[in-house]
Amino acid sequence: MRREQPGRVIVGIDGSVVGLRALRLAVAEARRRGASLHAVRGLNIDTKWYAGYGSPHEECKREGAETIRATFTATLGGVPEDIEVVCETIVAPPWRALVDYANRDADVLFVGTRQRGWLRRMFRRSVARYCVAHAYCPVVVVPPNTFARTASSRDLVRALRRDLAGLGG
Repeated sequence: MRREQPGRVIVGIDGSVVGLRALRLAVAEARRRGASLHAVRGLNIDTKWYAGYGSPHEECKREGAETIRATFTATLGGVPEDIEVVCETIVAPPWRALVDYANRDADVLFVGTRQRGWLRRMFRRSVARYCVAHAYCPVVVVPPNTFARTASSRDLVRALRRDLAGLGG
């Protein structure tokens, strides 16, 4: 009789606003299940540009670890201590890194998605769409909240400048 490996809660880390929301939901799910949380950052690099300049993988893994730590700090004030947290940086395109990592039937994968214009959809692959189509485990696609959905980047910059001006004087 084959013993089933325990399920994990896996979340893709990219540092976006909707990614922060996905992380919060993944932490809540890991607590509810009593499962370990795996924060995965996929980095798509072209190693041919690093010829003779050391190992690109070590530098990228260091950068990925810093991004994961910063994301936990921005979202929760730090890495939660009440659940087991595993941080992984994988040098591969994010969509492939997440699908390859979430390879157990009992896993659950959290990914954020954002609204994208037609030009961006044409030239950039949707990580969430790829994960839904190719993952072996259930995938939870987290949409942007109302504020992130309705506000343009120009509106966000204006609001930030207004807030900073109010703090300065």
